[in-house]
Amino acid sequence: ATCMKGVGYWATDTQTLYRAKETNVWEVYYRPYTYPHPLRNESASPMLTVTSPNGGENWTVGAAKSITWFTTGTVGNVKIEYSMDGGSTYATIAASVANSGSYAWTVPSTVSANCRVRVSEATNGTPSDVSNAVFSIAAQVATPTIALTSPNGGESWTAGTSHSITWTTSGTVGN
Repeated sequence: ATCMKGVGYWATDTQTLYRAKETNVWEVYYRPYTYPHPLRNESASPMLTVTSPNGGENWTVGAAKSITWFTTGTVGNVKIEYSMDGGSTYATIAASVANSGSYAWTVPSTVSANCRVRVSEATNGTPSDVSNAVFSIAAQVATPTIALTSPNGGESWTAGTSHSITWTTSGTVGN
């Protein structure tokens, strides 16, 4: 791994905190370094933030999508839920999954323009977050098709004669 100037920090068991002076060049930054470090807010409550879907998305029934979030602090397994009524009620997607920051979800078959996702710590529900705004789940749209039925190959027509050309369609086909 490469550490860039002023970005990388490294704590040692000798109570010294180093920082990257130049790319991969370390300097003593703070001594003695104690844990929790007084410059860090180690006692802050854990946080969880939903990043997708976070509002405005239009997902299609049956599509494979990723629900994503990030956490700070210590957060165990998470519970993932979705709402079709703007957040009044929720259905469980996963009751307890690893807090990996991402969950592969097959979009359900109920269509709604008023959906939200909620991710929360699985044991006690705190911390938690909900999509900032609603997103939509839309029906799959069938691709229209036209299939030629006659002529279908191998015909031998004499010039100047009249024949019918026929076809079948599925879905909504224009003129």
